[in-house]
Amino acid sequence: KAGKKLESGTPWIGIQMQEMNQTLKRKFGVSSGVLVAGVQEMSPGKKAGLKSGDIVVKLNGKPVTNAEDLSQAVASMDAGAEIELAVLRKGEEKKIKVVLAPWGRESADKKPGGGAETAEAASSWLGMKVDSVSDDESRKMKLGEDCSIVVSGVKDDSPADKAGVQEGDGICEIDRAEIKNLDDFEQAKKKANIKDGILLKLRRADNSRFVVIEEGGK
Repeated sequence: KAGKKLESGTPWIGIQMQEMNQTLKRKFGVSSGVLVAGVQEMSPGKKAGLKSGDIVVKLNGKPVTNAEDLSQAVASMDAGAEIELAVLRKGEEKKIKVVLAPWGRESADKKPGGGAETAEAASSWLGMKVDSVSDDESRKMKLGEDCSIVVSGVKDDSPADKAGVQEGDGICEIDRAEIKNLDDFEQAKKKANIKDGILLKLRRADNSRFVVIEEGGK
């Protein structure tokens, strides 16, 4: 959410919005819009089918320029109203209808359960060291059930450090490929090309964000 803290009863979608710098716009292949960094479980957005990585470009047919405008436009509507969001997903525009609910009101969706996993050996890449954590550890760290690879260390002035990766971040995606274990991480490493910029979806304490690791960093 962007802007001031929502009060009880305020209409909401249940998405984490991220403003895009020029690097993110280039990596996603867009010139404008608001990036959906995460979608809250059991929210109106989740029920409607919004996904992390979607780019919101229109609200009810009107262009969306930034997260603050989108947040305020939604907050000015009535709970129960149906809105139409035009989003770009992997280069294709989709129209998604969302029924707004009062802030905090959960939909009927249920969170999936998950069993414990054994922690795996550590791996390192681009100046960051990562480890696999169990489902229980992931929940305690508020990383969500789809994020079990955690950054356990970042070397100063490394590409990862310059991109803003921090110790304790969960790595959920690399170049839009889901990372659920160290095997996924190693496979993604092989396919990634730092010369093109490497897009990471990170999570910390229930908040998601995207960063791009570039050669030389910034």
